[in-house]
This record gives sequence, structure tokens and C-alpha cells, in this order.
Amino acid sequence: MPDILVAIQDKIKIFWNNLDKSQKYRLVITVAVLLATILGSIYFITRKEYVPLISNADSQELGQMTKILDAKKINYLVSDDRKSLSVDKNNNNKAQAALVQEGYPKSSGMTFDDAFNKIKINSTEADKKKLWEEYKAKSLGTKLKMLENVEDADVTLAMPEQSIFITGKQASKPTANVVVKTKNELNAKQVDGIIKMVASSVENLNPKDVTVVDTQGNVLSDDTMTAESGATFQYDMTQKKKKELEKSIKDMFVGQFSDFEGIRVSVNPVLDFNSLKTSSNEVLKPEGLDNGALISKKEIKENLTNGATGAAPGADTNPGTGTVPTYQIGGTGNSNYTKSDKTENFEFTKVQKEQEKSLGDVIAESTTSAVTLLYGDKVKDASGLTPEFIQQVKEIASKAAGIPVKNISVTTLKVLPVEVIKPTVAETIAKSIEKYGLFALLAVLGIAILIALIPRRKSSKDQIAAFSEVAVVSNNIEQESELPDIHLQGGSEVKKQIEKFVTQNPDSVAQLLRNWLGDDYE
Repeated sequence: MPDILVAIQDKIKIFWNNLDKSQKYRLVITVAVLLATILGSIYFITRKEYVPLISNADSQELGQMTKILDAKKINYLVSDDRKSLSVDKNNNNKAQAALVQEGYPKSSGMTFDDAFNKIKINSTEADKKKLWEEYKAKSLGTKLKMLENVEDADVTLAMPEQSIFITGKQASKPTANVVVKTKNELNAKQVDGIIKMVASSVENLNPKDVTVVDTQGNVLSDDTMTAESGATFQYDMTQKKKKELEKSIKDMFVGQFSDFEGIRVSVNPVLDFNSLKTSSNEVLKPEGLDNGALISKKEIKENLTNGATGAAPGADTNPGTGTVPTYQIGGTGNSNYTKSDKTENFEFTKVQKEQEKSLGDVIAESTTSAVTLLYGDKVKDASGLTPEFIQQVKEIASKAAGIPVKNISVTTLKVLPVEVIKPTVAETIAKSIEKYGLFALLAVLGIAILIALIPRRKSSKDQIAAFSEVAVVSNNIEQESELPDIHLQGGSEVKKQIEKFVTQNPDSVAQLLRNWLGDDYE
């Protein structure tokens, strides 16, 4: 053992032997309490919170999943019945991804390997499609089971038949039905998350075509759920707009006036959640043209000159011979014929507009605000809060928030001076322990150990007393020659006293011997 460790061990032994029985008890109890406090604090600070990951699983399959988690260095706990698995809350998503990547849990449904192995050489395309749909449905059910509030889930998909032929029927859409067994009641956001998760995993599946029901047959994705979600949205948006308007007004008065020392603002916004969508078509002339833009033109002209003139058609001008008419005979006169046809196609500018009113617009005429100006501490009186000043405050607040002046009320309020409450000694100690308790305990323990290990130098008075004690013992040895020899009889009382003194005070004895040797030398 190194000399330094031997010296430390000797110091500890000397320190321990110098303590009486009560001091030893107190020291042991103090060290035990400190260690228990430190260990308890470390445990509560570093302890892990586990959440359920898998339940009602096969024990053999659970063993395979634990190997996967061990490979990923993810902490987990297995239930006593070997059917449930819990993981550290911080690693929940990582554990889910690791298990799904390896195709677990397999007992909940078909895996990709199972679907692939079921495909035979004589399997038709329809068989392959059904196997793929079954695998996709079981895979979705497995993923839903890993959600924190879902104990079990079953997904059924209805995929339309694809055809290359055109039929008069409207093409059918894929649909999904999800049955969940929940640990606790699902809220609107959780149900919406399940719907989006299923819809995004199936091609061309609209979230509106996903139905979620619980094991009691209650539809969780119906209109009531949508209404609840809409009400939550309206409330959240109203609160957000309220904070924005209040902040806008407060920012206008920060450091601007000295007639009051503080301001309180409360806004009651009224938002318009009515939806409105309009569409319009407009036909306009192109810019810079009186008419539309000419895109096509067709013009036809016919002229006939020196044509033979004939009589009017009919039997009167062509009597013929007897009752048989003859052919018309042209005359000797000339005629002219002119025909003109012009067609022009113009293109005008067509504008198609679709407008949709945004939700949550502030209805300024219905929105109200209350502003309170505070005084009484730094500003002693309200002499500066005149009606003109209050009217000015209203106008500033109106411009900042976009609220009519008539909807803003301004009041003044005198506040009491802030009373400084001095904490008691007990409260100060309690707060210090709460804030620095662990570090203080560690520091106290470290200081106590250092004090115990540092060699202590006795004062000159203690050394003189020790020298006197040794001298008295030596004189007694010289005077009482009849006493038995110390070296010959190991059990003598004088020898025991000297040995005890030497053991307890080695530094004093060494100093005494050095002094004796120096005197003899001189």
C-alpha cells in the first residue's frame, strides 16, 4: 500500500480513537443521513419514466423485440406476465421505429414476409392485390397500437377495382374503417391524428372517407367530433387574437407617458367565422382597343356584269305553244349583280374570379376594450389624468388595435404602494435548501471528509501538557525503582499508558525525543 494511503489510514484511526462513544454515534448518524439524502436526490433526479409500448404480446415474440431494443441500446421493462413491454418515455418514438422496421409485433397481423410467402406461382393478380391490402391494413393496425392511448386497433380497407374500360358509372373511392380499443377517452385532436395517419398511408384515400369507431360502437369521427374540433379552433383563435390586440395597445404606452405608472388592457374580440366563397366571370375589352382583339376575318364579294336580262319567270312570259310551255328565252338587255359578305371574330378578355373570405376576421364594430391607468406609487396622484388626456389615450388605443373609439373605455385606478415582505429565516433556509440542497449536502460532506483527513497540529499548550505528562511518567519511572521493568513485563500499567500516549500523539513524542537528543548533545 502506498505511504500516502497508510498515512491517511493512520490519521483516520487516530481521529476515530480520539472520539468518545457519543461522538462516534453522532458522526455515524450524520454520515448515514447525508448519504441517504444524496442517494435519494440522485435517484429522483435521474430516474426514468416508462410508458407502455406493447401489450398482450406473445412471450416468444416479446423476447425477439427485447433483443432489438438491446441492439439499439434502448432501456425497457418487461411485465411479470411477459406480455407487456414498456420503454423510456424519451425513447418511445425511437423504439417504435426500431420495431416497425423489423416487422414487429408480428402477432398483431401479417408482416411483409408473410404476405410475400403467400404468393404462389398460380396466384392471380387479384390474389396478390388482396394480400397486399391485407398486409397494409394489418400494418396500419400495428402502428396504431403503438400510440400511447390506444390499446388495440383493427383496420379494414375497401379498395376499388381498377379498370381500363370506360363505364358510365362514377369511379368508386377507397374507404377505411378503424376500430380502436382505447385506454382513455380520445379527444378530437387524437382522433384527427388517427384519421390523417390512415389516410396518408393509403393511396387516394380522402380523410373524409375514414371512419373511426370504438369497441362500444361509438363513432368518433362523426359531425359532433368535427363540431368540437371547430369550437376548439374558434376558441384558440379568439384567445390568440385577444393577446395580439392587448399587446398592440400596451406597446403604444411603454415609456411614453409619465402621468401614470402602469397600464392594464383587456380586449374582448369578436371574430367572424362565417365562411363565404364567391366566383364571378367578367368579359372585358383588351386594353387600348375599342373592340375585342381580331382573331379571324372572312370576307366574300361577288360581281356580275353584262348578264342577260330575262322576263319574269312564269307562264305569262313563256306561254309556249298551246298548253305546253317552252324554255325561257333571253332578251337583248344587260344586268349587273353585286354581293358582299364580311365576317369578323373578336376575342375579349375573360376574367374568372374566385374569392373566399378568411376565417377569424375581427369585427371591429362589435369588439370592445377596457384600459385601466394605474397611479399611487411612483405617480402619487391623478392630476395628470385629465379628460383630454384620457381621450388621447382612447384615440391611440383605437389606432393601435383598429377598434372604434366609442368601443374603448378608459378608467383610472389608485394602487397601494408595494409592500416589501421580508422572508423569515426559516423561509430563507427552506428556499436555499430547495434551490441548493443537493449541492450544499455534497459540499458539507466533502468538507467533513477533508477535515477528517487533514492532520491537525496541536497548540503549543497541548504540546507542553504532553511534554509534562511524559516527563512526569519518566520521573515516576526513575523514582519508583521498585517497579518492574517495562520492557520485561509487557502488561505493566505504566507501559500501557506510554504506549497509548505514543500511539495517540506520535508528533508530540517525536518532538519530545528531538528536544531530549538536542539537550544531551549540548
